[in-house]
Amino acid sequence: MSVRILHVSVCLLFLSTLASCQAEPQSEPIALEVDKTTAAQVHAALEVECAKDIECDDANDCTRDRCTPKGLCRHLVLSEGVACEDDNACTVGGGCWNGQCLGGSTISCDDSNNCTNDTCDRDTGCVNEISVVCNDGNECTTDFC
Repeated sequence: MSVRILHVSVCLLFLSTLASCQAEPQSEPIALEVDKTTAAQVHAALEVECAKDIECDDANDCTRDRCTPKGLCRHLVLSEGVACEDDNACTVGGGCWNGQCLGGSTISCDDSNNCTNDTCDRDTGCVNEISVVCNDGNECTTDFC
C-alpha cells in the first residue's frame, strides 16, 4: 500500500503510542510504503491524500473509510457492537468497541478424544495432536491410544 503524506510529524512517531505531535505542511507530498498492519496507524496519525474511498482503506474493520470532497481520508468509527473479524481463528462473534475489533467467544477445540491434546492456534484454529499419554478417567480400564 502506498500513501501520499501531506503533513509530517515533528516528534518521534511511535505509531502504537502517539503522543501530542505537531504537524508541518510539506511543499510536496511524500510517498510512504506501509504494510497492512501499520496502515491504520499511519492513516490515523497523518493526513492522507485521496481521490476515491478505496484509497483510504486503513485495514480497520471498525471504521468506515471515506475520501472527503477536499481529497483527504477520514475514518468514521462504526457503532459499538458492529460485527468484525479480529483475525483470530480461536474466537467467533467479534465486535467493534471504541473503534477497535475485539474478539468474541473462544471456540471449543475439544474433540472428545482422550488420545489428543486439544489446543487452538490463532492463525489456523483447532489443533488436535495425538498424545502419548492417554487416560479415560476410569481406573478399571487399560488405557491406550
